[in-house]
Amino acid sequence: MHKQISEENVRLLGRCRMAEDGIVFNWTGSGILFRFYGTAAAIMLEHSEPNLAEWIPFLSVRVDGGEVRRVGVGNSALLPLCMDLPCGEHVVSVTKSSETGTYPLKIKFLQISAGEQQEAKLLPPPELPLRRIEFVGDSITCGFGNLGTAEQTSFLTAEEDGGQSYAGLAAAHFNADSRMICFSGRGIVHNCDGTTDSLIPQFYEKVLANEPDKWDFSKWQPDVVVINAGTNDDGGGYTSGDEMREGAAQFLKRVRECNPNAHILWCYGLMTTRLEPVIQEAVALAAETDDKIHYLALTPIALAQGEVGTCGHPNVRAHRRAAAALIQKISEITGW
Repeated sequence: MHKQISEENVRLLGRCRMAEDGIVFNWTGSGILFRFYGTAAAIMLEHSEPNLAEWIPFLSVRVDGGEVRRVGVGNSALLPLCMDLPCGEHVVSVTKSSETGTYPLKIKFLQISAGEQQEAKLLPPPELPLRRIEFVGDSITCGFGNLGTAEQTSFLTAEEDGGQSYAGLAAAHFNADSRMICFSGRGIVHNCDGTTDSLIPQFYEKVLANEPDKWDFSKWQPDVVVINAGTNDDGGGYTSGDEMREGAAQFLKRVRECNPNAHILWCYGLMTTRLEPVIQEAVALAAETDDKIHYLALTPIALAQGEVGTCGHPNVRAHRRAAAALIQKISEITGW
C-alpha cells in the first residue's frame, strides 16, 4: 500500500521542505518519524548525488526504539526499512546520517504492508519530545570521520555518523527534538580554504544549505542553541583575531534575534584553540547584557589519547568525551 507523505501523517525531523511529491531533506539528523500498523515498511527515495562510493548518502533507520541500522543509498530506489515484523503497531525513524551534500534527498512516498490476512494502516505519528536543542557548526558537528581512523586521509560518508557526534549523543541523552545545521569546512568569517561563500551565518538562515529559501524561525523555537564554530576560521589561517571577534559577536546577535528565548552556548577547542581568546571575548561581551549566553571550552583531541579519526577529526571516543562535557553544561544552565 502506497501512502503519500504529508505533515499530518509523519513527523518531520530537522529542517525539511515539503514538495508536491514528497519531503526534501539533507541536513544531518533530518528526516521523518512515522507510525504504522503492519509487518513491513519501505520508502521511495529519490536523489541525484554522484554515484561514487565515497560520497553516497547514508541514512540511519530505527524501528521501535531498537538498534540503529545505517544504510548507504547509491541510487534512487525503493528502500526497505523493516520487514517480517509481528503484525501490529510500529514506530520507524529515517534520518540523514551523513552530512548535507550538493543535492538534497526526497522521500516520495511510504509503502506499508501487513501480509495477506491484515490491512496495513498509516497511523497518527508519535509526538516529538518537548525539549528542543539546535546545533550549529561545521564538520565536527556533522561527525566527519568519527567512524574512521587516524590513518585515513580522505573523506568517506561511510565513516561519518551524525548520530554519534557530540551533538547526536547530547540530544539522545536529553531525549530532545534536535536540529543539526552543519556543513564541513565552513567558518564564521572564512571557510577553511579562505572562501566566504556558504559561511555558517549564511546557511544558518536557510531551509536547506544549497537552496535559496529562507527558514521561518517561528516554526520551531529551541530551548538551547549550541554553536560549535571557529575551527575552520582558525585552521585555514585566513581569519584574524579582530575579524573573528567581530564575526562571533555579530553571529551571536543574529542567533539571539532568531531565537529570543533560547540559551545560546558557544563551544570550541576540540580541534584548534588559536581563536579561543577572541571567541571568549565576544561571548563574554554579549553575556554582559544577556544572561542566557554561555561559553564551553572543549579540551583538544591533541591532548588526549586515541581520539583522532579521519583527516585529524575527532573519532567517536572524542565525541563521547565532548558530549559528556556538553551534557553537564546544558544541565547546569537549564536545570534538565
